[in-house]
Amino acid sequence: MIQKPTLDAEMTDIRVRESMTRINNNFAGNPLNKGSFEFFAFTFTNTTGAVVNYTDYPLPHGLKFTPKDVIQTSLIGDAWVWKNAKFTDTDVVVSVQVAANSTTAVRAFIGRYEEGLL
Repeated sequence: MIQKPTLDAEMTDIRVRESMTRINNNFAGNPLNKGSFEFFAFTFTNTTGAVVNYTDYPLPHGLKFTPKDVIQTSLIGDAWVWKNAKFTDTDVVVSVQVAANSTTAVRAFIGRYEEGLL
C-alpha cells in the first residue's frame, strides 16, 4: 500500500515543503488511498457441452482481513455475482455461470474502503 508522506517540521526549503504539501493534499483527495485494496483476476473454464453454475463458490484472497468492497474492472463471459455478505477473512464468495465450452473471467480490486485510514 502507498504510504502518505509526512511533513518534517524542520524542513527549511520552502519549495520542498510546498511540494510535500501538494503531495499530501493529493493523497488526501484520492478515495483509493483511503482503503486497502489488492488486485485479483479469477477465471472459470467450462469444457463441457452444457452450462455450468457455481453457487456460493469460495475463492481464497490471502488478505489479512475480511474485505467489504469490490471494484470490478472487467467481466468476460456470462454471469458473475459477488456475495459480499458471505466474505470471510480467507475467502471471497461468488456465484458464476459459465456457458458451454466457454470461459468466464473477472478482474477486480478487492479490499476495504474506510474514511480516516490515512
